[in-house]
Amino acid sequence: MGTDERCMAPTGLPVDELIAWVRAGGRLADFAAGAPLERNSVIDTDCDILVPAARPDVISGANAHMVKAKLVLEGANIPVTTDAEATLHDRGVLCLPDWVVNAGDVICASAEYAGESRARAFDLIAQTIRDNTAAVIERSRARSELPRVVAEELAAASLREAMSFRRSWSDGVTD
Repeated sequence: MGTDERCMAPTGLPVDELIAWVRAGGRLADFAAGAPLERNSVIDTDCDILVPAARPDVISGANAHMVKAKLVLEGANIPVTTDAEATLHDRGVLCLPDWVVNAGDVICASAEYAGESRARAFDLIAQTIRDNTAAVIERSRARSELPRVVAEELAAASLREAMSFRRSWSDGVTD
């Protein structure tokens, strides 16, 4: 069976209709404009952007060669193994780590803790993910390194900076 025969919707899904369908209580699997795929067949679907977001290790060294997307945005926790990331990188496929592109919940929790409004939290999420993603892509391309390596370096630098503002536990403790 060729890609077009088993693809969810070879020409793409009508997103507005799909959203309306789900909001009206329809099940995604019953949406008439597409057909469900087998769980693992989505990996080799011809697409621009692939978002593995259901389980860990869905893209591995054994199937990374099947990915046709040019961009993989990790939406689940560790959906791409490290050897698969290297394979994708060698093939020119940009693979961005989950904790860079899917960090909205952490950013939102921080904003809520700081007493920010819902609108401000969403602005912070968008801006932070946009800035971090741009920094990772820029440095990864400039150094020809895996995005994960660059992202880990940026995260470590950010953590060191934040820790420099921390007071020692014994600061302010009186006898």
